[in-house]
This record gives sequence, structure tokens and C-alpha cells, in this order.
Amino acid sequence: MLFHVTLLALLINSGAFFSNPMKKLREKASGIFKSKYGKGKALHFLGHDLSEYPGSNPEYININKEKWEEYYQCLLKQNESLGSRLSATPEAVLGFEGNNIKLMCKMCLSPQERQKADSIEWEWAPQEAKQFQPIDLTEHVVISPVDKTLHLYNLQTEQTGQYICRLGESLTAPYFVTVVNISDAELNEVHTPKAPLGPYPTEADAIEEYRLILDTEWSPWSVCSTCDKIGRKHKLGYCTIFSNANKEVISAASNSTVNETEFTSEVTPVDLELFTVFKYGIPCRSHILSPAVKNLPQVIARKNEIMIGYCKVECPKEGVFELIDKDGKVIEKANNSAGIYSLMQELPPLEPDVARILIYAAKGKPVVLSCPG
Repeated sequence: MLFHVTLLALLINSGAFFSNPMKKLREKASGIFKSKYGKGKALHFLGHDLSEYPGSNPEYININKEKWEEYYQCLLKQNESLGSRLSATPEAVLGFEGNNIKLMCKMCLSPQERQKADSIEWEWAPQEAKQFQPIDLTEHVVISPVDKTLHLYNLQTEQTGQYICRLGESLTAPYFVTVVNISDAELNEVHTPKAPLGPYPTEADAIEEYRLILDTEWSPWSVCSTCDKIGRKHKLGYCTIFSNANKEVISAASNSTVNETEFTSEVTPVDLELFTVFKYGIPCRSHILSPAVKNLPQVIARKNEIMIGYCKVECPKEGVFELIDKDGKVIEKANNSAGIYSLMQELPPLEPDVARILIYAAKGKPVVLSCPG
């Protein structure tokens, strides 16, 4: 009898012995996966997002449904962009030296593949290169950890080339980026169409002989130059060439004042084939355009534009830190907007060092100053 009691006690204690290590193991596994994949999500102890296997939980079922619908919408848009040639649509992008651009990674990831998002990489090939290479990240070349968008700040002409987003063997359609020196690009200043006085943006123009359309693609507005009073804002307009098969026909006749008998370049069918592939148009100064197209009189005559507008925005409210006692009385105030902080606050990060660049220029010659940050 004593033997049976002892054996029963041993079995009961052994259950407790194994349960505690298993519990610790689950907690450890959960902690590891949360630190790797968590980012605030609700995770199973094995590391997967709970919404991937929602069971009967209505909240997770809805989240799961929304994620898959978003994924299918992304696939639908990709499929629509393939066109009759069943090929992904590349994009040609123009940037001015010293300015910034961002390139979105247009890759559709299923909810199950989103954990692999950290493995997405950007590669590029300089203008004369024959193969892609990984992009070196610097203070001016940044990849967003949220959506993997590539941000290129303080553009330089040597960054002209081809850019792609990659996940394993999957590639997105490439971007063909051309960076031009702003001093070499003539910019016509224009006003908004609602302004009482011009000059106004140039209207779209047709090159009927080659079934092409010249138009202006506009960047977003810049931030207002000041706040709480009327300031100025601007946006850049890039001369862009489209095939009229990819853009609504603007008119039956050309708006150009250039005499079409002045053509000195011979545009070949191969040159025009490029515009059927680049459905979103190609900037007039892009490096992928043939010299024959660039030298068309209408293309030479059309300039990039900078639109100036007026704006008025509110200034940010002053940040005042208040220290309140247990009775609700304010015992200390610190105007953070003026750079004053309480000893009870965490100090803000230090401002970056001022970047200084020495430039030598010839007297009487133009010089371009670009922000180095």
C-alpha cells in the first residue's frame, strides 16, 4: 500500500515538475517572437499573428478578412497594370540635384508573407552598369521600416540609374531615375490657374506625326514658407512625354507653334515602342530617351516649370510642460517651445551638427547651393 501511495505522489509531482519548465519555455518563445515579429501585434506563443488563425474570435476574423482583401486588391491592381503585353509597368522618374524623391516598393505580400517584409531589399544599377548591386544605406539613402519605401535625399547626378525592390526571387517593376543638375534645367516660373495674373502652366501639346503627347506632371506642394501669416509654396512641373494610347487625346490639332517641317531627327519605331511600355510617360530629360526624341523641336521648346502659390497655415501650438501635485495644483511650468525643460522631463535629442561645405566659384558665374542635409 505504501508503494502505491509513493508512486502516486511521484506522478503528481512529476506533472508539476514538467509543467513549470514548459510554461517558461512558452513564455521564452513568445518573448523571442514578439521581439522579432511583434511590433505591437497580438501573437501566438509560437510567434505567428493571432489573426492568421483566428478560430472563433470575431475580432481576429475581421482583421484576417481585411488583410486578405487588401492583398487581393493589390494583386488586382497589379494585374490591371500588366496590360495586353502581360508585363509589369516600369516607371521613369526625374529628380533635380539636391532635391528628394521616394520610390515605393510595389510588392504584394499576403498576410502569411508579411513576416518576411524585413527581408525586402533594394538594388540598383548605375547608368552604365550591366548588373544590379545592393544599395548602400547612408544618411541620404534611407529605407522606411514600415512600408519599405526607398527615400533618396540630397540627390546627386551619379545616382542616375535603375532601381528595383526584391524579396527572394520576386522583383518589382523597375524605376529608371534620372538626376539632372538644376542649373542645366531651364525652369519657367508660373502661377496657379486661379491666380489673377499669369504666366500660367503650359497646356498639353500633341506631336501628331508620332502620336505623342507633351504634358506636365506636377510634384506635391512644398510646405508653406511661414505660419500664421501669408507665405509662399511651390511645386515642380516636369515635362513628360506620353503615347496618346496611354493618355486621353487632348485635342484634334496640335497646340504647338513649332513648324513641323523643321524636324531634323529621325524617330524610329523602336524609339516609339518605349512609350507603349512606359504607360505613365517618360520625362523629357530622362536618360532613357533616344537623342532623336529629345531633339524634336516641340520637346526642346517645352521647359520644366515651377509653380508659385500663396498659403497660410497655423503655427504649431507652444508646448508647455506642467508639473501638477496630488491636489491638482500647477507647481512648475516649462516652455518647451523656447527650449526650456523641467528637471522632471527627459531631455530631447541633441540637434545634429551643422554641415559645412566650402565651394569655390568664379566671379560673375552662376552657382547652385543645395541643402547638404
